[in-house]
Formats: sequence, structure tokens, C-alpha cells
Amino acid sequence: MKAWFRQLQRREQWALLIAAGVLGSFLFWRLLWQPLADNSQRLNARINAQQHTLISLQQLAQEAEQLRTSPRRDAAEQRGSLLGLADRTARAQRLAGALKRIEPDGDDRIRVYLEQASFDHLMNWLQEVAVVHRVLLTQINADAGEQPGLVNAQVTLQNAP
Repeated sequence: MKAWFRQLQRREQWALLIAAGVLGSFLFWRLLWQPLADNSQRLNARINAQQHTLISLQQLAQEAEQLRTSPRRDAAEQRGSLLGLADRTARAQRLAGALKRIEPDGDDRIRVYLEQASFDHLMNWLQEVAVVHRVLLTQINADAGEQPGLVNAQVTLQNAP
């Protein structure tokens, strides 16, 4: 191999050396540097995601501790606040005109009656009550209203244990 290389003219030797350097640099970049850089980026993304998860879990742990140490309310107080919560949140979701009646159903449950309620507004309200206020939706009966997109519904809500 050395003999063959020495037989080449000086220009050809330089061209081969430069080509070998470029090829070596390309192979180094392609086979070593780029995979390491890509892996580093993936690991950084995983670290960021794990840090966000950790922060969320720490916040939830604080919330759980606050709930655990907060005094329990009696059933009558919970029912009263559930009645107010249902009324207040339904009105905030533009269901005031459809809200016909809210009545207690036992110690920790209420029934809400709606007529000609917007289905979309009803679903938004139920999501808010369940997710934001942590109230259980134990039963829903809904029938089509007089116009498309409107429903008549009876909803039973219960304080979470």
C-alpha cells in the first residue's frame, strides 16, 4: 500500500490525503458525534419532562396534605355547599335559563333538573364540577330537546368521599 502511494504524483498524494481527511471527518461526525448529540438531546428532553412531573407531583402532595389536615364538614354543610356550588357553576356555564330545580337527595347528594339546556354547555358544566370541584357525577338522564343541540337532563351529583 505504501509503495502504491509513493508511486503517485505529489498532487495525487495530496488529493488522496485531503479526501481521506474529509472522509474521516465525515465518518467521525456521522458515526460518533451525531448519535451522541442526538442522544444528549433526547436525554435532556426526558430530564425536562421528569422535572415537570416531579413538580406536579410535589404540588399534588402538598394539596393532598392540606386536604388530609383540613377539618371534615358535616353532611348538612356539605349538602348546602353542594347546592350552592351546583347553582353557581351552572349559572357560570350559561345554564341559568335551563336550570329548573336543584333538590337534595339524601345526605350528600343533589339532583339538578335542566330543560332545553345547550348540550355543549351541559358537558362543560359537568366537566368543571367533576374535575375542578371534585364532585362525583353518579347519574345522568338526558333526552333530546325541542331543537338540535338542546337537551332535557336530570343530573345526580354527590360529594366525593
